[in-house]
Amino acid sequence: SGCLTTLIPNIFLFVQFEDEFIISSGNLISNEKVAESEAKLDKIKHLNERDLKKLYMEILSEGRRSGKGGAGGGGIIIALKSENNILFNFEKIDANYSVFF
Repeated sequence: SGCLTTLIPNIFLFVQFEDEFIISSGNLISNEKVAESEAKLDKIKHLNERDLKKLYMEILSEGRRSGKGGAGGGGIIIALKSENNILFNFEKIDANYSVFF
């Protein structure tokens, strides 16, 4: 499955449906990271605007950085901008990877 990452690219869709916009993305994720990622997103999904902003400021003030250089606040920003109307799913595709939508 080492070549799986080249066979399944990351995807990004931006669709206008009547007066709404739908933004969707898909990425490969290691099955080992699915449970942790799902828990983080579920937490974000259930926070109100005030608590989302508070969590975002906590993350920034801690100075944490991911392996890609970010602070890990992207999901919070998306939740704030979309008025927390986010949906997500993880589909297992083999023993090592899932696709995160």
